[in-house]
Amino acid sequence: MGNVQSGLVYRKLAKEIPPVKTMGHDDNWNYTNVGWKVFEDDRDREQFICSLITVATSNGLTKLDDHDFKLLYARREGNEERLVARIVAIKEGVIRAKIEPEMDGVNQEEAFKALRKDVEVKLDRILQAIPDRDEAGSLSVAGSSRTEAPPAYNSPDVGIASRGAKK
Repeated sequence: MGNVQSGLVYRKLAKEIPPVKTMGHDDNWNYTNVGWKVFEDDRDREQFICSLITVATSNGLTKLDDHDFKLLYARREGNEERLVARIVAIKEGVIRAKIEPEMDGVNQEEAFKALRKDVEVKLDRILQAIPDRDEAGSLSVAGSSRTEAPPAYNSPDVGIASRGAKK
């Protein structure tokens, strides 16, 4: 995925991801951070957004620059007391793809933390499938072009789940 496309996807996702700090007044009218503590700092948040892009695009194999993104919270059927956070890709008003964790939470903060952990685990699977620099140098031949993705990228549990895809 080129820099222009990834920059566009980054900006769209950044609007949906909670900020590092949400300043406001607490119960004693002290001006303080009243938001969730899900990121240590701006670099931590940026790292998560970049990880999200890698997972959502299956390391650049899926083009999503013409999609909008939303962070949605919903209750799973049969367990109305727990929330699940999902990142969805929307095109022409229709949800086309999603990233959904297996875990959920008792509130939005806990559900978002479960989503973050899920994205980090999926990112690790993608990174494990990429050959080390020494291996990549010995595998590539000048002028060759790869026409299909490595097997790990085609795995149903890595990357964004497309609508209608079976798990």
